[in-house]
Amino acid sequence: MVADLGRTVAFVVEEKKHSRFERIDDDLIVKLNITLSQALLGPEGGGTITKEVESLDGRRIQVSLPEGVSRFFNPI
Repeated sequence: MVADLGRTVAFVVEEKKHSRFERIDDDLIVKLNITLSQALLGPEGGGTITKEVESLDGRRIQVSLPEGVSRFFNPI
C-alpha cells in the first residue's frame, strides 16, 4: 500500500512598487493623460477614447473606454 504523502505548500509573495502600474485588489491600474476636450466630449469624431499602453512584458496594447461610459476613480 502506498502512503499518502500529500503536503501543503504556502508561498509568500511580496509586491514591489512599479513605476507605471499600481495594484488595487485584482486590478492593475495605470494612469493615462487625456485632453480636457476628450474628457468632456469624447474623441474627435465620436467613438471611444483609445490609448496605447506598454504592458509588463513589453508588448504594446490598445486600451479603450467604451462610448458613453464615464468612470471616475478617486483613490482614498
